[in-house]
Amino acid sequence: MYEVEFFKLLKNPDFKELRKFQIRIAKNVDTGYNEIGEIYGADVAYKGDKAVGAIVSKNYESYEIKEIEFPYVPTYFAFRELPILWNLIKKCDGCIIFDGNGLLHPYRAGLATMAGVMLEKQTIGVAKSLLCGEIKGEYVYQNKEIIGKIIKSSKNPIYVSIGNRVTLKQASDIVLNNCVHRVPEVLRKAHILANHIAERI
Repeated sequence: MYEVEFFKLLKNPDFKELRKFQIRIAKNVDTGYNEIGEIYGADVAYKGDKAVGAIVSKNYESYEIKEIEFPYVPTYFAFRELPILWNLIKKCDGCIIFDGNGLLHPYRAGLATMAGVMLEKQTIGVAKSLLCGEIKGEYVYQNKEIIGKIIKSSKNPIYVSIGNRVTLKQASDIVLNNCVHRVPEVLRKAHILANHIAERI
C-alpha cells in the first residue's frame, strides 16, 4: 500500500512532503491489543557510505548490507534506516523491537511506527534518549497525551513507545521481560550482529 510511494519520496526528498507522509502514517496506527508472536530485534550499523541492517530473534538472524541514501536528520530517522531494514522486516512474522521511537515522536511517526504501519507489522520503539515530551512519573507526555513509558532496566533508563498493533502496556511488558542488560536481548544481539558485519566491510 505504501511501499511505492515511500521509495518514490526518497528518490527526490522534499522534507515538507516527507512530513505530510509521516502525518498520514500516524493517523493509521493500531494502538489496540493484539496477540504477540515471535519477538525480533532490528538495528542498523554504519561504516563509511555503507549500512548494515540486522534482525535477530531467539531462533533466527539475518542481515543485509546497503548503500546509505538518506542523511541523518532528527525526526526523519525512519527515512534513513527503514530502507536498510525493509527487506529484512518483510520476512518477519512477529513483534519487532526497533532501536528508535514509535509514537514517542513530535509527529507520532518514529521508526517503529513507520515500519509497523507501512509493512503491517507489530512493532515497538525503544530509545536510549528522550526525543520529545515531558516526563511525569514513569510516563512521557506531549499535549497531555501519553506517548511513551520510562523503563529502568539498568542504571540508565530507556524510553518505550507503541510502534503499531500493541498497547503501551504490552510494549512495556515485552521490553522489560526481555531485558538482561539495558535493552531487550534481541535488540542487543541485532546491534552486535550489525556492528560485527560493519567492521568487516
